[in-house]
Amino acid sequence: MLVAFGIASANRSWTWHSTVQPQRSTQLNSKQHRDQIKRAFESGCGQWRSCTWYSPIGPAGVDVHELSARQASLLAEATCGEESQTWEAAGKWLAKVEQDALAAENLAAAAAQQVQLNNYAAALDYINLAVALEAQYREPEVWCTMQHFIAELVHESSPN
Repeated sequence: MLVAFGIASANRSWTWHSTVQPQRSTQLNSKQHRDQIKRAFESGCGQWRSCTWYSPIGPAGVDVHELSARQASLLAEATCGEESQTWEAAGKWLAKVEQDALAAENLAAAAAQQVQLNNYAAALDYINLAVALEAQYREPEVWCTMQHFIAELVHESSPN
């Protein structure tokens, strides 16, 4: 079970526990960053599940925007010939997108857990991987805010 920010999901349950009490101004900034990371994580959850952008597939250029892998598979079954093959390929590609979207969210959850444990460099590694997964398909947008705040936290906590 991952510990993060009070988000419940079908396959996991997370809780947020604040472990840092601000005592100096830099720690107050750290607390603010942690709060921003919490909000960025909460807003990112569920934002990327499948292909949410225009993406034509195959010679016919079928548009899989907002379709799930299951829907593409059903279209493959309902059609024949080249169109069926195109929908089958689209279904396989969409399944990979869905898998990577879930993996990115899990990496973001791991980053959130590392922030809670004050392992900021590890958190940055996890969130960088989440952003890189999304970047394989489109300009990253879901986890970039969280990445930015974690990077600031790493910079803030590093020795001068």
